[in-house]
Amino acid sequence: TVSAAHAAAAVGAGGRGSLSCGCGASVLRATVRWPPSLLGRFEALLSRRLAARKRWIAAVETALSGSPPLGEVTALLGRAETMQLHDDARAAELSRRAAGGEAWEARAAAMLAGKAACSLGALQAHLRAAGSLPLRLPQEAALRAKEAGARAWAREAEGALQGAARWQPSDAASEEKLRSLLRRPEPAGLTLP
Repeated sequence: TVSAAHAAAAVGAGGRGSLSCGCGASVLRATVRWPPSLLGRFEALLSRRLAARKRWIAAVETALSGSPPLGEVTALLGRAETMQLHDDARAAELSRRAAGGEAWEARAAAMLAGKAACSLGALQAHLRAAGSLPLRLPQEAALRAKEAGARAWAREAEGALQGAARWQPSDAASEEKLRSLLRRPEPAGLTLP
């Protein structure tokens, strides 16, 4: 089979001549005669692929200079795979960012679903970790809302319990108030004081 590099050399040689690449493997030398119609189609195909690669590079440079959505990074990685650009340094950086974002998202999903109990401090630490990732994460807003609701719930619960700590029955929260706090969804899956 003739690789793209070999074929490009053949196109550059007008469709005939000796092909030689410096790939380190056994050197291929062959004379290739291309029919003009096939040569034209092949040149067009190579031009389209080169243009697609240039568009990908431009999109990646834009993404790497900012904080793109995780989905955009994943899509760019998919295009890199399709274009067989696995050894490109930009693809490696995209892959590193995507791995970090996906790990963050998995933990955030577990926190949001209440599958793994965690403390309010752990939730806040996970949100701080999102700030160190150069990505926009789909579940960050929902996790921030959960954290804000949990903080508000903790303040309200602390206020309700303060009167009981002073042993003043007049200051103590009513039993209904305490039951109402326990029925609210904010602390679901969180270990709160």
